[in-house]
Amino acid sequence: MKKFTNLVGGMMLIGITVFFQSCEPETMSLNEEPITTVDATIERSSLVGRWELESMDSDVAVNLNFDESSSTDILSETRCFDNMFYTFQANGDVTTGQAKLDFGPEDDEFKCNYGEYSASYDVNDQNELEVTFEYNGSTLTETKSISLYEEGTEEFMKVTLSEMEASAYVDDPGTTVASEIEEIIMVYKKVTIQ
Repeated sequence: MKKFTNLVGGMMLIGITVFFQSCEPETMSLNEEPITTVDATIERSSLVGRWELESMDSDVAVNLNFDESSSTDILSETRCFDNMFYTFQANGDVTTGQAKLDFGPEDDEFKCNYGEYSASYDVNDQNELEVTFEYNGSTLTETKSISLYEEGTEEFMKVTLSEMEASAYVDDPGTTVASEIEEIIMVYKKVTIQ
């Protein structure tokens, strides 16, 4: 009877342990490292601070540096996007550094265009970042899907670009493997709080 009691007690202890482990905060994995989602609904105030580009991955391996290998890690293929950032202010203003990779008439030549811009921003109820700016006398708004997460004490913003949005960063004439990109995931790391 003592063995049976010890067996039942041990099974209850295992069941309780499994129950409590299943009640931990929801985590997801990016590059095999555990991360925790910050908010289901993103408020504009959650973005305030400077965010610098940490990673940029495409769904298709590309060879943008014309070596012998291709990679889905775009930052390992070109330095064009290294300086991209957002600095969000609490009043709705944003300064951003953006880059675009333009291919020349030959498939093995390209030009990196980089500029820093001021605009206004908001976050809509679908967790989309809306950046509004003036261009050639017109007011334009770009919308990008975002999510926020933490790794330890560090904060990250994930920006998911569709095929059409991705073409704003890599302008391919349709003759390179970059033309097959349907999605780019960009991760920005918060480096300062304003």
